[in-house]
Amino acid sequence: MREWNGGLIRSDGGKSILLQDSLLAGGGAIIHNTNGVLNIQSDEFIGDGLNVPIDPFIFATKGSVNIVSSIFKKGSFKGDRSGCIVCCGTVTQCTIDGCEFTENKFNSGSAAVSITTPTCIQLIIKGIASKRTLFSGLYAKNPISGHFIKTVSSKISISYTDFIDSTFTGKGNAVKIDELQASEISLIWCNFTNLRTNSGGQLSSCIHAYLSSQNGFQINAEYCIFSDCRYSGLSQVSGNAITIQSQSSDRSAVRTIRFTECIITNNRGNGYGGAIVVDVGSKCTINMVDSFFNENSGTKSNDIWIRSTNSQSELNSSNFNTSFSDSLLPHIKQVNGGQEQTFNLSHFTGVIFVSNKTVSGTRDGSRDKPYLLIQDSFPKLNYTSKPVNMARTIYILDEIWDDVIVVVSFANPLTIKSGLDDDENGNRKKVTWITTRAIDKTIFYRTGDLTLESIQFNFSIVSGQVRPYNDLININGTNNALTVISCIFNGLGFDGNLVVFLIDSQYVWKLVEIKSIQGNETQMRRRTGDLSGSIITLTSDSITPTTLINVIMIVDSGFFVIQQSNKAQLTLSNIEFIGAGTVKQEGLALLLIEYSSFRLSNNISTISPFVQAIRGQPAIQTSSLCTIIKIIQISFNNLHSIITNGEQKASGAVIEMGEKTEVEFTD
Repeated sequence: MREWNGGLIRSDGGKSILLQDSLLAGGGAIIHNTNGVLNIQSDEFIGDGLNVPIDPFIFATKGSVNIVSSIFKKGSFKGDRSGCIVCCGTVTQCTIDGCEFTENKFNSGSAAVSITTPTCIQLIIKGIASKRTLFSGLYAKNPISGHFIKTVSSKISISYTDFIDSTFTGKGNAVKIDELQASEISLIWCNFTNLRTNSGGQLSSCIHAYLSSQNGFQINAEYCIFSDCRYSGLSQVSGNAITIQSQSSDRSAVRTIRFTECIITNNRGNGYGGAIVVDVGSKCTINMVDSFFNENSGTKSNDIWIRSTNSQSELNSSNFNTSFSDSLLPHIKQVNGGQEQTFNLSHFTGVIFVSNKTVSGTRDGSRDKPYLLIQDSFPKLNYTSKPVNMARTIYILDEIWDDVIVVVSFANPLTIKSGLDDDENGNRKKVTWITTRAIDKTIFYRTGDLTLESIQFNFSIVSGQVRPYNDLININGTNNALTVISCIFNGLGFDGNLVVFLIDSQYVWKLVEIKSIQGNETQMRRRTGDLSGSIITLTSDSITPTTLINVIMIVDSGFFVIQQSNKAQLTLSNIEFIGAGTVKQEGLALLLIEYSSFRLSNNISTISPFVQAIRGQPAIQTSSLCTIIKIIQISFNNLHSIITNGEQKASGAVIEMGEKTEVEFTD
């Protein structure tokens, strides 16, 4: 891969350009001013990571742009014609395929992809199931006042794309569409998750579209997810996740909005519609087909609020009768002048609620008549109705949940999560899960893919005995997957107890992922006296890559993590390590620590290292892109040279020097 620092290409001729397998650092890398095609393949564009705005990585004024499998990160942009990729002038088409946009700062007016000219008729953003395009604000330090996509294109197609983990302010949001022409907008297999606007936000967090009623519009969304999005601005005519607006028009035109097999859950805020607002002021065909709404909350209606001139015969319950909702009532409202209609959808059998509260009548797993135990829910979750891509989900409605899951095999992916309201910060309150039964495990899952979300797992003491007395969670089958999102795991730390592991498995997993969102991190605590040697240990025979993102790890002493595997990579990203503990590398496989911090607890000192590497990999390794490296008060003990394929390198620190790399060793 070649590296170039800014201003690599300016094209003013009539030929097409291909740039492949290059690394370009700094803004203004490419100016495309030709009627040919600009082809970007497997390239990496990196800003300086500072707050000083730079020129666009790619600025196109003519021709068409085709970008495949490329990365855009650490840029800072400001203004209407600024961003990672800007198409203006007479550009005719922009295609982005399998790319990543991360760690960028988009100030007011800017966007990751900015289409400012109506001559760019077609905007295509796509991926495939195994390589989706990604827009993320995960590591942004400040709210985003710009956008991921800002476009005036009349034909917009977005598929297999993720918009995740971002907070917006002002007029910023994920996708903003301003279209005065007849428009066609298609969203297929897109994921909008954990997108938030703060108190200064003015637009829906996911999509805010201003369209032309006079010229018409067609919006089609299929198999999309809109989940855990928040709008915290002033109460207004907007959806917390999606707003579609246009001026009124008596002109005959095609105006259609259709959502098919979409999952729209836990979107909340001060918008009129908990998830969606359609404010078109004209006749418009609206259909929600085989879609699922749940836990959405708005000021006028909890799922959808509609203002149009449709008559009751043109918009009624038949437009929604194949969809489901478990949000609180009312689900959907339509306003036409002084007339108002309310539509409420049916309960979805793929969602089960559990609670120990007293109910009248027979428990059926609905919010009003929840089951008493999780184990009672499994026979009801083998549904065959649509939406088929909806994960089976069990919501716990109690703050304290005393229950166990014993020897469960379940063919379909299952999610168990808190069903409590949000706290004052807009984060879901966590259920505290304990068991008072004399049993060795709280959850014993034999077969299946399990996701746990917003739950605090505690050991408890009953008559002086630990419950459970071995593991909180044990996955005891082959080819299983465990995903943990925004949970807390607490060890006990009693001398002589039999507590062994927080999470344990004796078999090969296909996936292990422990993650959360910033501000609502998963917490894992190991106390002095717990028999387990660390919070996470990848044993020498582990072959499953394991990822932890946005996790707080707390130990009194000993080890945070031990990497012993010779084959499975362990990734620790955005981890806050607290206490006198060590991350230890004993294996040959990669241990990757990024965007993380280490600090001692109050009034605690230690002579133990925070990071210790004893074989296979150097203790510290950096790339040539690092500009300032300071290693202060670090001890390297008992390290030996690493010999691989006849090459010898240091095991303490291996630093690849770039043109701007500065290294300082102190004390």
